[in-house]
Amino acid sequence: MKMRFLSLALALALSITGTAFVADSYAAPKKIKVWTGNPEGDPILAGMKDAFKPFVEKESNGKYVVEIYPAMTLGASDSAFQGAQFGSIQIVVDSVNNIGQFIPQFAAFDVPYLLPDEEKLERAFNSKAVEHLWTFAEKKGIKPLNVVLATYRGILSTKPILKLEDTKGVKDRTSSSKYHIAAMEALGFIPTPMAASEVLTAIQQGVVDSVDYEWHAFVNQRIVDVAKNLLLSDHLPVLYMAYTSSDWWDGLSKADREMFSNALEVYRQHVINIYKERNSQVLETMAKDFGVTISRLSPEEKARWIEASKASLKSFPADIAALAEEIRAAGEGK
Repeated sequence: MKMRFLSLALALALSITGTAFVADSYAAPKKIKVWTGNPEGDPILAGMKDAFKPFVEKESNGKYVVEIYPAMTLGASDSAFQGAQFGSIQIVVDSVNNIGQFIPQFAAFDVPYLLPDEEKLERAFNSKAVEHLWTFAEKKGIKPLNVVLATYRGILSTKPILKLEDTKGVKDRTSSSKYHIAAMEALGFIPTPMAASEVLTAIQQGVVDSVDYEWHAFVNQRIVDVAKNLLLSDHLPVLYMAYTSSDWWDGLSKADREMFSNALEVYRQHVINIYKERNSQVLETMAKDFGVTISRLSPEEKARWIEASKASLKSFPADIAALAEEIRAAGEGK
């Protein structure tokens, strides 16, 4: 009788162990929620759909499934930031400018001509200076993952702007950001804050003479119908950062962290390629379809703009100005 009892107990134990093994083998995939404010058709969203999602789901052998929520469907930037902090959203992709609302030190990137070309930008983002900046994010439970350059802002105006003297008396539409206002003022413009939705009418009525945007916005908002001079001034980069919760990231296995890092690099390269192609197409469209004259600053003239822009540093808190100069030096290889 005792032997029979032991046999039954052993059989039951093996049955339970086998069931657990089967359950583990067929565990439901873990959801990776991705937030972005970018809408359908945008390179950031395309990169997540076409590169990040398939890479993660394939390389993890179905362990993870990626759910992408575009166009702020999970709330605005503040909701996304909090979601990342609390771990309810695993990956957030937002503009560095938006993230600066929650991490004040990110305002360093609002300093004009901080990183005036892609070579300097790439060098800075692989330096101890930017690693120092990331520590301020980590103090808030946020882990920066990577950064993508969309383009640099250009200045579209009703009259040609080719040199620093041409900005005198030009009423430039700015956002309400004191840093944006200071940047354009340092370059000689008359800053005129207003909502983006008002710009087209304001230029038509002569309330403002120019606006600085990401290039495609000039076409999307039809500003090219009334302003025909584009200066590729390179004064401010348009940057997007992917970030997550420090706790969530640290809780991943080493292998999973490596897999997600690789997926994000594949995503980054995919987005860069899309932006390069689209930026070229946008410039061609503005020139051919809307008769826009496109100009660049000569190296000598750009140096003058860079020097003039440094006056805007006075508007930044001392600690942020110091961070900006640290990043500038890193970009210059100093």
